Amino acid sequence: MTDFEVKKHLSFSHKCLILMLLAFAFIFAFIPLWQLGVNNSLRTEMYLAGANIIDLDAEDRAIRAAISETENETNTQYMASVSISY
Repeated sequence: MTDFEVKKHLSFSHKCLILMLLAFAFIFAFIPLWQLGVNNSLRTEMYLAGANIIDLDAEDRAIRAAISETENETNTQYMASVSISY
């Protein structure tokens, strides 16, 4: 056996070390990608929540305007009926 053939075989501990290094390299490479995905998802949710708030605010103003118109019509009708009875 030559020296090259002897060194060609790695021990079990060296194989485990290489596998662990590869695993950590993949983990450290995918963590930033995972964070980008989560951040993008959260930005999308915030945008949709902001749009929902704007829609609800517009709906709230429309309902308040409708209530105000109804109150004004009711007060006008009441005032008319009171003035007729005098």
